[in-house]
Amino acid sequence: MPTSAPRAFARVVEDDRYKFRADFPGMVSERVEDFNASSLSWRLYTSRSPDNEKAFSYTATVKVFDTDAGDIAELFAAGESDASQSIGVPLMGRADCSFGAGKLPCKTLSYQSGAANSMGAVKGKVMLIVKGKRLYQITFYFSGADQSAVGEKFLQSFEILP
Repeated sequence: MPTSAPRAFARVVEDDRYKFRADFPGMVSERVEDFNASSLSWRLYTSRSPDNEKAFSYTATVKVFDTDAGDIAELFAAGESDASQSIGVPLMGRADCSFGAGKLPCKTLSYQSGAANSMGAVKGKVMLIVKGKRLYQITFYFSGADQSAVGEKFLQSFEILP
């Protein structure tokens, strides 16, 4: 079962089942979404910018998929498709990377709608990490005032536990 420790406008989430830890910014939803089927299960954690902030909004999520598929390219394609649907703005770029001490296969995806300096523009970044048949999808996107630093802190806080 997931455990968490409250902080000012942030909460550390540790998930024992899916073996990860992340420091979520903003207001973390008390509702954790779960889906279970024979060949696919997933869990989604979400946080949003504080309710009293009008100059910006952001969303941070960790979604973990357990699958029967072991093909890394297939898992990345599925993760990219899910992320693109969730954010709902055009994919601007992708880059290969490796994650953690185990050098797990990783991709970073960049999203943006509208002009970069426009207040209505939505910008986002997604990390997809594959470990065996499990896909971790870590997402941060925002509009309004630049929240890149908050996003980077969130993305860097993510770790896969032993």
